[in-house]
Amino acid sequence: LLHVLIQEARAFAYRFFIIDNSGSMAARDGSYLDGRRMRGCSRWHELGEAARFHSAFADAAGVPCAFHLLNAPALGRQYHEIGGRGLGLTLTLTLTLSLSLSLTLTLTPKGVAGGAGALPRSP
Repeated sequence: LLHVLIQEARAFAYRFFIIDNSGSMAARDGSYLDGRRMRGCSRWHELGEAARFHSAFADAAGVPCAFHLLNAPALGRQYHEIGGRGLGLTLTLTLTLSLSLSLTLTLTPKGVAGGAGALPRSP
């Protein structure tokens, strides 16, 4: 698995994730791996686990990674960019951005998926 991750880091110079933080993400039909056990959770928690993994991987691999929430959160930012040596980010700034993303992921999802103005529309 590590070999595949390293190959993918080289193949994709930039990763962009769209995070659905609409109200439907509160549904409790998700799951995540806790140690060696699968546990039930909300879709939001499941997505948060994946986003935290990709954030940490981007930082460790030096691969730029962006996370854009569909809806503006009540606290925190709607857009987070993490990792990437080419961006000139310092360790402190990368850590701050990772913590900012983690804080945003602790908020309760709300809003409408694909709500008006959530993402720019192409002409």
